[in-house]
Amino acid sequence: MNKTKPLTTGQAAEYCHVSQATIINWIKKGSLKAYTTPGGHHRILLPDFVAFLEEYSIPVDPTLEESLQAQDGGA
Repeated sequence: MNKTKPLTTGQAAEYCHVSQATIINWIKKGSLKAYTTPGGHHRILLPDFVAFLEEYSIPVDPTLEESLQAQDGGA
């Protein structure tokens, strides 16, 4: 099982330099694949986020996974 935690909308927004509302709009529009937790929060799997970045020609930092884990306290 993959030990990488899914991204929050806040993490995705920070990476893309947009607001959380924009990320949620992209999810609702179907541009960014995500799932909803039982509490109603959206979570984005790293492979889905990378595919989104590539599809829209947003540069992908090669250390993306490591930097996200560092933000999360090292998971």
